Amino acid sequence: MDDPLEDLYQEALAASREKLWRRENSYVADLIEVLWPNGKHDLSRRKTIDSMEVLRCAKRLSVPNTFEQTVQSAFNQHCIHSPVFKRRNAPADGLFSSRRTGNGTYWIVHHERATSWLKAKNRAK
Repeated sequence: MDDPLEDLYQEALAASREKLWRRENSYVADLIEVLWPNGKHDLSRRKTIDSMEVLRCAKRLSVPNTFEQTVQSAFNQHCIHSPVFKRRNAPADGLFSSRRTGNGTYWIVHHERATSWLKAKNRAK
C-alpha cells in the first residue's frame, strides 16, 4: 500500500539532496578554486577550463559533453565585463574579470569579492 505522505517526503528529500549537491559542487566555487592560486595574475581561458576538468574529475564529479560551455556560462554570470553579468545587475556577484590579448582570453578572480561570496555561501576560503 502506497503512502502519499511518504512519497511526498521522499520527493522533498531528493530535491534537498540535489540542491545540496549543486551548492557543494558549484562551478563558480570550482572556478574560484582554480583561479585563486594565481593571485593577481590571470590564467588563460583554455588552461582554466582544462584545470576545471581535472579538478572535477578528481572530485569524481561529472564532466558533461557541454563542459566548456557550462564553465563559460558560470564565468559569464560572475564576470564584471560580461553582458550577461551586467544584465543581472548584481554587483556583489562580480567575482571575475577577463581580458583579451591577441587571440587569447585570460581570466582572473578578485580575491576580496570571492572571499565575501564564499562566506555568504558558507564556503569561506
